[in-house]
Amino acid sequence: MNAQGYNGKTVFLTGASGMLGSHITRELLLRGYKVKAFIELGAPSPTIDGLAGLTKCYGSILNGGVVLRESKGCDYIIHTAASTNIYPSKCNTVRSINIDGTANIITAAISNRVTRLIHLGSANSFGYGTLDNPGNENTPYCCNLFGVDYLDSKRKAHEMVLSAVKNNHLDAVIICPTFMLGRYDSKPGSGALVASVYHQSLPGYTTGGKNYVYTADVAVAVCNAIISGRKGEAYITGCENLNYRDAFELIANTIGVKAPSIPIPKYLATLYGGFNEAMCKVTGKKPKVTYSVARIGNAGFYYSSQKAIDELNLPQTPIKIAIKDCFEWLKENNLLGRA
Repeated sequence: MNAQGYNGKTVFLTGASGMLGSHITRELLLRGYKVKAFIELGAPSPTIDGLAGLTKCYGSILNGGVVLRESKGCDYIIHTAASTNIYPSKCNTVRSINIDGTANIITAAISNRVTRLIHLGSANSFGYGTLDNPGNENTPYCCNLFGVDYLDSKRKAHEMVLSAVKNNHLDAVIICPTFMLGRYDSKPGSGALVASVYHQSLPGYTTGGKNYVYTADVAVAVCNAIISGRKGEAYITGCENLNYRDAFELIANTIGVKAPSIPIPKYLATLYGGFNEAMCKVTGKKPKVTYSVARIGNAGFYYSSQKAIDELNLPQTPIKIAIKDCFEWLKENNLLGRA
């Protein structure tokens, strides 16, 4: 998209140094926007350091006064900051960041009369489907069955934004990514899956699956939503639906290793997750697989992104490219051993 006509507009961006935020920052700058990056106080931001046209400010999204002050004068707000922790499954911190933090963003957007708020939600805030009949924006939420605060808090935040649209005349759009893979994954987060296949540390594959998307494609859709998309609408931004067997084979073939080949029955996966969770209480170490994670791994989180393709011009880059980008980033930044 041509940057002409966008120069001079300022975007207040939370979570700017995260994987998606780093892509959004670059896409916004490419289009001629000014970016005011809101970064957690004391947190490093190596993925966006040195970018021209970027202004940094620091604080917590849980401090409503700071959010209100720092976003004043900005034309748009893009809210990507969130806690994605799923262990422990019940966590007040996760709920506070995702719910109370979003409430502060909504208040700032209304008080400062921004032109539009773009809230980053989750595809999991809608019900998932099957490979033959994937879920979409009309499929009712069902992830409350897993009892995970991350999933429930993201859905609650989603509802809060829609309520502000209805009751406070806020112009807002919700972008709901599926499982993102790409560069700038500094934790690493989703890249840990690619690293696990690389290290051949996965014992096998469970019966479930999910939808995968290139992070850079989501960033394009987010930036398109500044002027595209309908007020009060949510858009699932995904690409390829793959069961875990096929996903692991694709990852392995892309990075040149052997794929996990042993199918893990549902009962064995949940039993293993429950055992790990019990053992962590003894060892104090964070388990890689918990009972809730095992249950999620047995489900098929398959979605359609046709609405985002039609209305936000969401690109559909092959996931093989996303995997390659992710792997090269991890390797270049010596992060493979940390996953």
